[in-house]
Amino acid sequence: MMLIVFASFCSGSLKVSAEDEFDFFENTVVVGDAAIDYELFFNDPIRASEVMNDEFTKGAETIYTWIFGLDTSYKDVFIQGYADRNIIKDQVKYKVNSLGNVILCVSIPTQTAQRITFSDKDTTEGEVSGIITITEPTDTTEIDSYIAYFLNAANERIESSIGEVSVGTTSITVDNDTSIPQDAVYVAVFTSNSAGECINGAKSKLSDNKGSQSSIEKAADEICALYPYIGELEINGLEVNVGDNDKQAFAAAKIALQGMDYDNVEWDDIVNDLLTPEVITKFGGDDVSAKQAVIDFMKGFSELYYYTDKDELIEAMGNFRDSYGETFIKLFAEDINNSDVDVSDLYELLAQAKDELRGVAIDNNGALLSLVGAIDSELVNKMIEFTKTSFNNTIEFSILDGKLTALDWTMGQLIDKQQELATIVDPGREVDLALGKAFIRANTEMLTFGGTEFKVGDTLTEYQMSILGSNGENGEGTTMVDWYSTDSDVFDLNEDAGAFEAKKPGTTTLIMYRYTNTDAANDWIFKFNVTVTE
Repeated sequence: MMLIVFASFCSGSLKVSAEDEFDFFENTVVVGDAAIDYELFFNDPIRASEVMNDEFTKGAETIYTWIFGLDTSYKDVFIQGYADRNIIKDQVKYKVNSLGNVILCVSIPTQTAQRITFSDKDTTEGEVSGIITITEPTDTTEIDSYIAYFLNAANERIESSIGEVSVGTTSITVDNDTSIPQDAVYVAVFTSNSAGECINGAKSKLSDNKGSQSSIEKAADEICALYPYIGELEINGLEVNVGDNDKQAFAAAKIALQGMDYDNVEWDDIVNDLLTPEVITKFGGDDVSAKQAVIDFMKGFSELYYYTDKDELIEAMGNFRDSYGETFIKLFAEDINNSDVDVSDLYELLAQAKDELRGVAIDNNGALLSLVGAIDSELVNKMIEFTKTSFNNTIEFSILDGKLTALDWTMGQLIDKQQELATIVDPGREVDLALGKAFIRANTEMLTFGGTEFKVGDTLTEYQMSILGSNGENGEGTTMVDWYSTDSDVFDLNEDAGAFEAKKPGTTTLIMYRYTNTDAANDWIFKFNVTVTE
């Protein structure tokens, strides 16, 4: 019998390893320990008859390896084998692709871990320790071990590995006092075998638990980044300040939420879908206790959404941790007496999702027009969509991902439930609108150099602004915003001339606002002072 096997690989070692009981041609099981002679050929018409190597070595566990040097101009080879039909099963094993061709596992592994999670338990700044949890790939045939590294922003390995375990082991221990390299951004795990390590790895964003800054403070920093941008402008002549009318909507929503008692029928539509058999089991089969716990937890966590003062938020987050920490562990820990999760994991997820939000908005096609040029309802809906995406992007790197699945919950489902609750306590969606506006403002900057000082008679054709990473190079910015000057006699936009003009000495505040509305005070995006001299 003649056996022809095709493979594609890089120079190095060619490794045979795969599924057993491969039916070849006439249902003949092709395995090792038969009288098989192999020859390797280039799979190329010009060099088809050129023998690359006619020897092989038999390695451990009946793995056959061919060592050779390969001309980089030819990446495809085939193996031609001759064998007796009297052969033994379960020795050399082969994989079969969708076309029915035999595919050899070549060189380094191609499968990566599905995901990893890591939370730093070392409170010393610049050091980490803890457990890297690995979700193995569905096919581990090519893999001998998992190796952990620090990665930089370019996804390059930094220094030597920080841990290694054999395939089948799903955790790597990072030793105490492990120093964080200067450029480290991620912790990653790479699959490996005798031929080397996989090019790609599964990674988790590195967060240094500095001790002096708790998970609460880190999450609060991300949330509070928008606080300075919440509010309408109070324009009193030449004086411009950010008012607090918008913040009153936050306070009203928080009071409404606190007033929603357990027996409020509106809770039924929100939490009933979350009372899965898995959740009820966590509470000893008592569905009443389960419902009470889920309501209390959702109510307490949602309340954090309606703060606008950092100190008050940090206090509320601490109270939530103390009040509902045991409920959190009961829901998400596999063993409540030896919990692998706590509320800090939830706060870490919250911080990472907030950090991810800007990238999601930038990557989304039409994000600039969708956000800046949207009417209020569209802005609210788009921000909800981006928020859901940012959480979905980050949950897969969190230890909580598998925990949600174990309860038959999803991240998207929880966000939808939070939004259902938001429509009850804030039916006008004033809070979501204020946060949407604040998000745009926080991500806007001026790129025009020298755009704040002029002499009388100077003109400026346009201000180049960066909004959510777009600088309006295609001219779309001029159609998305309007301009307002608090003293148009000093400096203002001459629409007929299509340019800004410096008219007389003085100082004015120039306000850029969303073009879909005519209210610069409520829809401001960016403001800055302009000074004109003689």
